[in-house]
Amino acid sequence: MPHASSPRFRLVALDLDGTLLSSDQTILPETRQALLEVRARGIDVVLVTGRQHIMARPYHVELGLDAPVVCCNGTYLYDFQRGEVLVSDPLGRDSALSLVEHGRRHGVDMVLYIDHMMTCERFDARMSSLKAWADTVPPALRPDLRLSEHGFEADIEAAQNVWKMVVSHDDPQRIAQFVDEVAAILPISCEWSWRNRVDVTRAGNSKGKRLAELVSQRGIDPAQVIAFGDHLNDLSMLHFAGMGVAMGNAEQEVRDRADHVTASNDDNGIAKALRELVLGDS
Repeated sequence: MPHASSPRFRLVALDLDGTLLSSDQTILPETRQALLEVRARGIDVVLVTGRQHIMARPYHVELGLDAPVVCCNGTYLYDFQRGEVLVSDPLGRDSALSLVEHGRRHGVDMVLYIDHMMTCERFDARMSSLKAWADTVPPALRPDLRLSEHGFEADIEAAQNVWKMVVSHDDPQRIAQFVDEVAAILPISCEWSWRNRVDVTRAGNSKGKRLAELVSQRGIDPAQVIAFGDHLNDLSMLHFAGMGVAMGNAEQEVRDRADHVTASNDDNGIAKALRELVLGDS
């Protein structure tokens, strides 16, 4: 691993929820300042998120970033400067339709990430929270979160790409039963992104895999990457990076398997780790 004050880090990879973002969905001022200092040294900052590009864009703009964003747990790479998807592996239409059928049978809540929008058949607590946040975003950057007007089947048939499905329920066991069933018959990957939420993407997609492709394109060695995350869907990129950093609020398994554990997302964990490991200000 690079020495704490080593100049060898050339790229910082950041998960959003529970990592870069505090509990109120904001970037803390000290964290923003540390990232500005990192970029001033010529180090790339890349968002690597389970979110769709429309949900990552406000933070990408806030930080003034220019690197592409790894979206939907590695399903695709989006370039805001060009306004286009660079590479992607979306869910197939048949897989998406089958997931909806199985989800309804199991009685779980589902959200589809389609093209440039998120659609659901009811606003559960998670979607209501995201919608409340989205309504505070300036109109030019506001993501499109909507109730499905004609049903998921019609949404899927009309879509160019179905990036992923998010399945949630107050009873994690019900989600686990759904996952066991669909994973046995469909070409999908299922990753727990929260205690009661699973992200379903095309088989083989992961944050680590897509980040590795981006890093290779930029001629950066994995040892020159420092990555931050808090949940199980971040493990692939923490393992890929030369330095994998778990937030203090991370799941225990993530903390156990990380190279370094920092403070929580509400206590400027990213800023503290960057000053200790990259900026050499400790």
